[in-house]
Amino acid sequence: PLRRYFRAQKGKPDMDLKFYPEGGALVAGLPGHVAFELNDENGQHVAAEVTIYNRHKQIIARTHTVHRGRGTFVIPQVSAEEKYKAVFRYGKYEYEVELPEVEDAGCTLRVTQNDSLIHARIESHGLPDEEVGLQILHGGAVQAFTTLKPDSQGKASADIPTDSLAEGVNQMTLFDGRGHILAERLFFVNHHNPSRTLLTVNGVKREYAPFEPIEIRLKLHASLPDSTRLSISVRDHSTDESTYDNGTILTEMLLCSDLKGFVEDPGYYFEADDSIHRRNLDLLMLVQGWRRYEWHEMAGVEPFRLSFYPERMQTLTGSVHPTYSLLPEADYGDTIYIPGMGKELPLYTTAGTPFSLDDLYGTTYNGKMKKEVTVTATFAQGTDIVEASQDTKGGRFTMLSPILHGDCSLFLTATDSTKFSKRKEKRNYKEFHDEEAYPDYYVKQDRFYPVFPKPYSYYHDAVFENMENTSLLPDSLVSGTHLMSAVTVRNKRGGLRKLNLKKPTLVVDAYEAFNLAADYGLNSGMYDWRTFTKQVCTAYIGDMNQSRHYFIQERYDSLPLNHKDKTLPVGVAITNQTEAVRRKYHKLYNLDKLYIYTDYSPREENSWKYSGTDQPDVVVDYRLFPGEARQYTFRDRRYLVRGYSVCKDFYHPDYSRRPLPGTADYRRTLYWNPEVKFNAQGEAQLRFYNNNKRTTLSIEAEGITRTGLPVTTTLSLSSK
Repeated sequence: PLRRYFRAQKGKPDMDLKFYPEGGALVAGLPGHVAFELNDENGQHVAAEVTIYNRHKQIIARTHTVHRGRGTFVIPQVSAEEKYKAVFRYGKYEYEVELPEVEDAGCTLRVTQNDSLIHARIESHGLPDEEVGLQILHGGAVQAFTTLKPDSQGKASADIPTDSLAEGVNQMTLFDGRGHILAERLFFVNHHNPSRTLLTVNGVKREYAPFEPIEIRLKLHASLPDSTRLSISVRDHSTDESTYDNGTILTEMLLCSDLKGFVEDPGYYFEADDSIHRRNLDLLMLVQGWRRYEWHEMAGVEPFRLSFYPERMQTLTGSVHPTYSLLPEADYGDTIYIPGMGKELPLYTTAGTPFSLDDLYGTTYNGKMKKEVTVTATFAQGTDIVEASQDTKGGRFTMLSPILHGDCSLFLTATDSTKFSKRKEKRNYKEFHDEEAYPDYYVKQDRFYPVFPKPYSYYHDAVFENMENTSLLPDSLVSGTHLMSAVTVRNKRGGLRKLNLKKPTLVVDAYEAFNLAADYGLNSGMYDWRTFTKQVCTAYIGDMNQSRHYFIQERYDSLPLNHKDKTLPVGVAITNQTEAVRRKYHKLYNLDKLYIYTDYSPREENSWKYSGTDQPDVVVDYRLFPGEARQYTFRDRRYLVRGYSVCKDFYHPDYSRRPLPGTADYRRTLYWNPEVKFNAQGEAQLRFYNNNKRTTLSIEAEGITRTGLPVTTTLSLSSK
């Protein structure tokens, strides 16, 4: 609705070449084994030849990408005086990228493996002559440990039997006696478990007529115990999406969950175990498994705090901070107090435009507490009230919530129990429903999801490049439809499309938006109408915490406000709204929804499209409750939280009687069962009905054994 028309970028395109030294760093005086990945500005992998030069323009190494823009090269002996750079060509342009800085002292770790052994070779330079520890972890559990004493040349090696390690991603860490991590490396162990022969499927026809009954017989593989629990789905094969996001329980548990970022087409690494697949899997470990940890926390020198505990029940986790005032005494004051900066800033710039609050960007209201307080959580559902309290530790709290079903209200307050009195209790009760009253402390709840998600990968929703695997085959299309060839849509215009107020990018509850901004630390739990729009933009369109100077327009029920005329106070509308009506939007209890319109795309992180003055546009339209209605607002934090949902059966329509003419059934998933029950012979039967078109089935079963072995089977176009 507010999308930009971008002209194609002319000139030299941006390229992204990243380096990943094996073990963590390039160390002077030692060989350097380096992995790399080359992508274009959209994140698409690029194939190219890469040459490594020293500062004298001498060739040190020459290599090329071997799989998905990735490859490796070796610098025979890294020099501390050198400035290495990589040179490659893309199209008609040449690019130069500097390699990471060389460390004067450190250790390198080189890992190779075969069917029976993991071989680790270390070389050190400039480190004390002492033993080092070599540890292998899998899922946080120690799999192997040994100590190594480098020889006079700083070299040592170790061999670890593969069958002594758990299947999946293993983490090898090299550290000294003080806990200082010297090098680290991920590698993959494959025990070749026969998990793909999970079960046999009988009774599947090549094609089913509309509304035809379907009966499928399943038989567990003899190697699997009867206690194996399986989830099974049966889908319309013509609607299967051929994308790179095709992971299964096998790939997620053994591979993707231990790597950074999105792993495209993870099933590729399990389809074969030849030298090519092993090499490419190790490249994945070197690139997306590359990491360097702060050793202070790993060694226990500095305290390590778990952000979240295992979810046996729903938990509340958060922190308490001093409350700062953000509200000037007058509604149209000329200054605003910025906590943490210790000063008041003008609401207008020297040019006469209103203060944009760019100084606030990245500022969070997380003042440290001088003493511990008591946090009280009150859950209210109808007439039922449950209360829990806990003393903070280091200004933080973690408490279990009661088992609730459906929605309920949650109130979070913090009090100083050492100075509690009846008089203060009376004052607290009196101000309970006053959103402008100042609580003693600001309670901030930790959201269970990241504040800023991982950057979106080009391959998240790209069409799978191997078109032979696509499900959109001519014989699977509905009669009367046709598969079109790929087309390219070009445009020559720039600028924005016309704002369409019927199509907002996002509609959010005003109170929910306020809570999100408060939990992110963008305010101190106090609602201020003059700063709230900026908080909303930062919270919902944060751009991975990068500084963005949005062009922001506020609207009151679709009527734009004036924010540029220096002769008018900030927020005064140039519409025909009366002053009394405009002031209603300054109170949180009057606000119903926020309608947000923007041209910014979260998938365009660091894009040239938003560089310089070409910043994203955001329109925030405030909507009042209809008919003079208002909601309760509170001095302390109040949330609407969701309890446990009541489980429902998956919808399976019964067409045992002939369906009525014109019955429409667009189901893509024809059958789903999260836990298929097998009899003593390991057999089960599935009965259901087809949708309203001729269909070929796609069947997928996934589960896990009692020993923790993930199992998966995918069948399509079967005929038995």
